[in-house]
Amino acid sequence: MLYDRFEQKLIEVTERKGLRLALFSASTMTILGAILVAPALPAITKAFSGTPHIEILSGLMLTIPALFVMIFSPIAGFLMDKHTKLRFLYPAMIVWVISGMSGALCENIYTLIATRCVLGIAAAFVSVGVNTLLGDYYSLGVGRRERALSMQGFVMSVGGAILTMLSGYLTNYAWQYAFLVYGSGIIVIFLCVMFLFEPRTKKTKESTAKDSMKNNVKESYKILFPVYFIGFFIMVAYYLAGIEFPHYIEDVLGLEPKYIGLAMALPTLSFGIFAFFYKDIAKFLSIKRVYIVALCIESVAFLLVFLVQNFAITAFSLFCFGVAGGLIVTNNSNYLFKLSDATNRAKLYAILASCSFFGQFITPLIATPISLYIGLQNSCLLWAVAIFIVALGFCVLRFEELKTTSLDKH
Repeated sequence: MLYDRFEQKLIEVTERKGLRLALFSASTMTILGAILVAPALPAITKAFSGTPHIEILSGLMLTIPALFVMIFSPIAGFLMDKHTKLRFLYPAMIVWVISGMSGALCENIYTLIATRCVLGIAAAFVSVGVNTLLGDYYSLGVGRRERALSMQGFVMSVGGAILTMLSGYLTNYAWQYAFLVYGSGIIVIFLCVMFLFEPRTKKTKESTAKDSMKNNVKESYKILFPVYFIGFFIMVAYYLAGIEFPHYIEDVLGLEPKYIGLAMALPTLSFGIFAFFYKDIAKFLSIKRVYIVALCIESVAFLLVFLVQNFAITAFSLFCFGVAGGLIVTNNSNYLFKLSDATNRAKLYAILASCSFFGQFITPLIATPISLYIGLQNSCLLWAVAIFIVALGFCVLRFEELKTTSLDKH
């Protein structure tokens, strides 16, 4: 099928480097809300050591934004599908920067948590807006969506790794300095204002028929349940590392905060690398097999930490966590976008975002009591077994593999 002038123009514009840089840079804001201050967690815990239940509160400080992303993502999806995305995206990005940096001014853990709640509300609109824009921009052309998702994951993670290492370095001077790194969002806002645009949809008889077929699939939440479940589950496992491993590296391995920053940057970096290569991996692994392989990798990584108490092994395991996260998160988005269209993409993605960020929020409530009771190394064995069981469960699940239509062939 040949594209008309409207569709050709959309493809041409969305391949421009400026737009891709702005869109993919904005994606980093969706992951930095929590992990950016992970290297400062031990220092924050010590600074407010007199506060009751500080271990759990400091973990919640890291993940409380996820609760508000979970709550406000469906609202963001509804509003963006009904109105426009950029109308909500730009104000949300400004609030994200202000609330993130304000953490440096907080004098107790409770006001710090309050600023993180506001950050979560802003992150909900940023996450839904950026990701549904990507789905709109790259809906045409075979392989363009997979390539865009791969590049998005790479930019997110490389940018996140660099800024996380910077956060770890600044934490050596004072934990408050870690929050100043949120100021990097100002540059991203300028890029987005310069290059992003509100996409318009054009219906044809063929695309309308395709949308009708897709709507029947999308409305079956039985089909989408694996996407939403694994979006929740992988974030629990991924953010377990962000919450527990900084304490493990400092208290058990006896290393300085700069090593925490280095180690915590590894999963972010490997996330980006394997998200980037997802487009190639997807050529010979089905959606179902990507899930299974990634889960097995994560299970082995947790098992290694249980077996060996060593910084090199810990760093390697953290790298593997990023490998699994990069493959699963990108696979999730790709599968969901295949089952969606421009009329309800934001709403469907908002549910996935809610599930993923709920996983982030609930992680300290699940992981911290377990690790305090049986120890981090023993809890790693528990997580290794749990993840392997989930991998076995995915072996028997069926996934809707849509046939490629003529709309996707160019």
